[in-house]
Amino acid sequence: MFNWKQSEKFIQENSWDKRAHYKLAHNKFSDWSEKEFSKLLGYAQPVERQAKNIARMPNSANIEESVDWRAQGMVSDVHDTGMCGSDWAFSAIGAVEGAYGVKEGSFTALSTQQLLDCTGSATGCTGGTQTQAFEYLKTSYAMKAEDYPYNSAFP
Repeated sequence: MFNWKQSEKFIQENSWDKRAHYKLAHNKFSDWSEKEFSKLLGYAQPVERQAKNIARMPNSANIEESVDWRAQGMVSDVHDTGMCGSDWAFSAIGAVEGAYGVKEGSFTALSTQQLLDCTGSATGCTGGTQTQAFEYLKTSYAMKAEDYPYNSAFP
């Protein structure tokens, strides 16, 4: 009950800003301790904290002020990682799905589970980085999600 009350206090103290682009409310984690919840956060701080060798090109293209990629069908649905700290893998695979979809003109859901199982330098449900996922995908084909479905949600 203590954890739920702490969550309630946080929601009440941080829900006042009507300009916010988010809504705070109770969910299935409201009664979890911070330690319990932190086990789900699988993102590991990357060693390469600074971007290197970034090619800078002048922006001379006529582009729209904004693009809603959801409306274009280039973004996957929101996923529930369950008890697995796989946020790093979902983040990386989402970036690849979007880039590939824009390039090819149609969206293809790719396998997050493949990254969890096969990215050797990452530790699956206990952590990894997007960079580790991208390095793996440079030399391995990304499988479709339907062929290699996510099954790490629950131990």
